[in-house]
Parts: sequence; structure tokens; C-alpha cells
Amino acid sequence: MGSQLVGRREVLKTAGAVGAAGLLAVVTGPQVAAADEREDERDLRSPAGTWFETDESATFKFGVLVTFDVGGGLVATADIDSIKNSNLLGSPTHGAWVKTGGRSYRWFGKAFSFNDTTGALDGTYEIKETLTLNERGDRFEGQGAFRIVGGSHPIPNFIPYTTKGERIKA
Repeated sequence: MGSQLVGRREVLKTAGAVGAAGLLAVVTGPQVAAADEREDERDLRSPAGTWFETDESATFKFGVLVTFDVGGGLVATADIDSIKNSNLLGSPTHGAWVKTGGRSYRWFGKAFSFNDTTGALDGTYEIKETLTLNERGDRFEGQGAFRIVGGSHPIPNFIPYTTKGERIKA
């Protein structure tokens, strides 16, 4: 008879655990959907996420992958960052962004500049952009500028460019 009680207890424990798991699944299901909806809403109000950006002036055009973090940080890397003999050898950019009103934002970042022959540290880039998201929050347009501070090839004045971006989505 003792073994029957143990068997019944195990059955009751298992049934209770399965019931609790089922209840948890029902309770958390709508919350996951709500989180997805909040993420979609956030996309319309914020640059948070990863973008493919094209920067262009009269003398250059290049692509940039930039990730805006929800907390205001950013990391970017350009397709020209590792081209030797271009005087533009650089590291990824790290920076911060802020909302300036409506669907408009600005960011500032810094990157290391390296000698394209020796690879030695040769100053820093300073990069700034202002962006305006479209109403769907999947594209932006704006203005940017960069300069190189210090090193053997300083560019003391900011060089302007236009920028366009498209959000990368899963």
C-alpha cells in the first residue's frame, strides 16, 4: 500500500507541475505579443537598431553599418575603414546619440586613425551627424561631417556630407 501512495503522490506532483507550466504559458503569451508591439512602436520613434547608411559628398561615397543602442550608445564601421593607401585607415566608431525633437536625432562619435603604411596610431576621427527618420521609422536622411584630429594627416575643419540610411530588419 505504501508504494501506491508514493505513486499517487508522484502523479499529483507531475499533474501540478504540468498545470503550472500551462498556466504560465497562457499568462506569458500575450505579454510576448505586447513586447513585439512595443518594439514596433519604438521603431517609429527611435533610431535604436542597426542601419545601412550611405555617406556622400562631391569627392567620396561610402557605406556604413551603424547600430544605435536603446540607451543612447552607438557603434559604426565604414567600408573604407580598412582600405590601405587611402589616408583613411580607421577603427570602428564609438559614440552617443540623443533625440533633438520629433523624429530628429544627432550623434557624435570618435574612431582611431592609423597610418596606412605602418599601422601606427595616427590621430582620431571625430564624426557628427543629424538625422530625421521618415514616418515609418525605416529610413532616415541627414547631414554629417568628420575631421581628423592630431597625427601626421590632420584635417582640422569638419568635412560635410549628406547621409541616408535604411533600417536592417529581421
